[in-house]
Amino acid sequence: NTVLECGIGFDSSKNCFVLPTFQYSTSINNYLIGFEYRPSDFSKKITRSKGTPTAMAMINCFTPKTEVLAIVEGYMDGYALLQYLTEKKQDKFYHIVTPCNGISGLNTHIKEIAYQNLEQVMLDNNLIEKKIDFNVDNDEAGNNAANELLQKYSFLKRISMDCGCKDFNEHYLKCIKKIQTK
Repeated sequence: NTVLECGIGFDSSKNCFVLPTFQYSTSINNYLIGFEYRPSDFSKKITRSKGTPTAMAMINCFTPKTEVLAIVEGYMDGYALLQYLTEKKQDKFYHIVTPCNGISGLNTHIKEIAYQNLEQVMLDNNLIEKKIDFNVDNDEAGNNAANELLQKYSFLKRISMDCGCKDFNEHYLKCIKKIQTK
């Protein structure tokens, strides 16, 4: 379901997965701004379509039911989080976003988030405080970016995993799915 909802494809001639990059938005309009290509073995040889700008990208769409903005470090973490939330029937309450060029772009692109629209939805739904979950990799780059952003944006709530997993994708595969298969 996540593959279909997110428009993930596979290019058999290039033997790679094709991940669409949708420009972050809180409006009804979704703009496809490029593609990321991942080798079928998921090695780190990631490329992007020519002209794909660096920006904040959406994993799923913002809706009037959105209660939580979830910022993740990359596409795979975003897809795993969406899959998990869908399984828990909580996906409609979350708007998942990621910087399309990785953690190095988060500090720049976090400014693209339309906090006013998010705040209005929160008020309309009688939510008292902004709910912005921030889940980046538990590595040096992720921790450095998190520390810098948490100093600038006190309303961010960093989500950490106590299990030792590097990121949400690893946590989903090793911890959550393992628990669900027992």
